[in-house]
Amino acid sequence: MSQALRVAAAFVAGPLLAALLAAGCTDSNLYHRYRPPSEPDRLALTGRVCTEDPSVSRFPVRIVLVVDRAAGPLFSSFDPAGLRVQVLAAFVQSALTHPEYALAVVGYAGRSKKLAPLDGNFTRNPGELLAAITQLGLPEACIGNNQCRDYLEGIRTARALIEGDMAELPAGQRVLTQYVVILVNAGPHEPLELASNCCQPQDTACIVNGTYPSAACQAEREVAEVVDLADAVAAQGAAGLRFHVLHLAAEPAAPDNDAVQQGLERMAFAGGGLYQRFNAPSTFNLVGLDVLNLRTVLRAKTLTVTNRNALPGLAGPVADSDGDGLPDADETQFGSDPSLRDTDADDIGDLVEVLVGYDPLTADLPPACENLDGGRDRDRDGLTACEEALVGTNDS
Repeated sequence: MSQALRVAAAFVAGPLLAALLAAGCTDSNLYHRYRPPSEPDRLALTGRVCTEDPSVSRFPVRIVLVVDRAAGPLFSSFDPAGLRVQVLAAFVQSALTHPEYALAVVGYAGRSKKLAPLDGNFTRNPGELLAAITQLGLPEACIGNNQCRDYLEGIRTARALIEGDMAELPAGQRVLTQYVVILVNAGPHEPLELASNCCQPQDTACIVNGTYPSAACQAEREVAEVVDLADAVAAQGAAGLRFHVLHLAAEPAAPDNDAVQQGLERMAFAGGGLYQRFNAPSTFNLVGLDVLNLRTVLRAKTLTVTNRNALPGLAGPVADSDGDGLPDADETQFGSDPSLRDTDADDIGDLVEVLVGYDPLTADLPPACENLDGGRDRDRDGLTACEEALVGTNDS
């Protein structure tokens, strides 16, 4: 059930000079070359502002599985039976029971490849997704010397899918859509990044014994890749990104697995996700990520409706026909025109002239405004550059 907020507002300003379908407006400035058109004398708003209830509503979730296919210990000794593939297939089937979920599958070894969907960015087609999961059980050999496992390329492929999806979504749906990347990795990145890809020549802080350590360089690039992805999602106004890492500790030597863990933990932390290590294939699972129970957080906003032609007074609203902040009765007292915001056309509104002690009937060129584009309102706050200079505020 959706929650509804009923908003009703009615505003009355000035005398009704004409009547037209329960609303009247003056026409003294309607076709004037220099004067802005007058605002309606009366405005009534009645309606409903409705939002979804996040406790029961289903918002879109997009999941990218980025999975290691590099030939080696993962296939030969750690998980020759492919238990991880069975777990991933069960996860996909569970995700598809939620109508708001869609998935993509990326496999990587020496290079990365989108395995599903066949077309587009995400899919709910179980045939395509399960066929892609099956391919993850087939190892891929190195493509060159020490070019065996490039999970950064896998992340870049995931980013292309996410950015493509965000580009296709209308803003109203994109702001409700969450993205999840699950990286399943079983060993060190090969090849390591070159020092020239990390350190600037003048950056002595990252030099050790005259060179930049390749492992430290690699760690820097890994974190930067995840941060860039999160920033891209945020820049497009999506609901958020979670970057999870599942580490299959497949390397024969424990110190090697520990070194891989350090880098993967940093990546998960940078992506606001979780890191989990599995020392045996029989323990591998995705339950701890709680991906299938995501809830988009909705933040309450305040809706404010104002009428520029009605100012608060002791006995109720008072008329301000030109919306300059100076009531019509005061304008009559000062001799200024109630239908003109700037009676003497000197780019200083009548209210500001009264506040700073100028005559609203005589054009002024204050020294503070001599080098300014006086009539321009750069920050669109209703005050010209000259007015901001006079009252001491910033026009940017």
